[in-house]
Amino acid sequence: MNYFKFDNYEKYVPLYALFKYQLFADCLTLKNANSFKAGFELNDEKWDTIKYPITAQAKRYFFKQKDIPQLEHCLKILQNLCQKNNIQLFCIQTPAYQITYDSATFEKPKTFCAKLGIPFIDANYESIRTKTDYFYNVMHLNKKGVIEMNKLLKNEKELAEFLK
Repeated sequence: MNYFKFDNYEKYVPLYALFKYQLFADCLTLKNANSFKAGFELNDEKWDTIKYPITAQAKRYFFKQKDIPQLEHCLKILQNLCQKNNIQLFCIQTPAYQITYDSATFEKPKTFCAKLGIPFIDANYESIRTKTDYFYNVMHLNKKGVIEMNKLLKNEKELAEFLK
């Protein structure tokens, strides 16, 4: 719950979140019950920068220095769970639009993974993060962006080795 930054109403009054995010009708009618047919939340839309202006407000949700020990601990727990279930863990950091990109912050996940011996690829490619055409908001790629990221990931040697 803390990850999603839910307020107290959203945490403890489930119907409140359903109404706030206009999901109540979907729950009753089962509309969008299988919304991940593509294997991920497919967003074909182009970023409407007039309706959703380009701002760096998302940075306020980035983890802080004080959060690092807990994040490392949680990653270690995930790694142990994967090992216990014979699952190979591989971390890929996806692109964020350039206004939210902060090299020091985006370097930290790589450091966490290196410390634990988890393979990691930073797919926050400059050729993607500088084009609004690849995003549907400041933090999420649209379909065009996912396709471009996948083309670039295809050339990552570490990922190719991992998938063999």
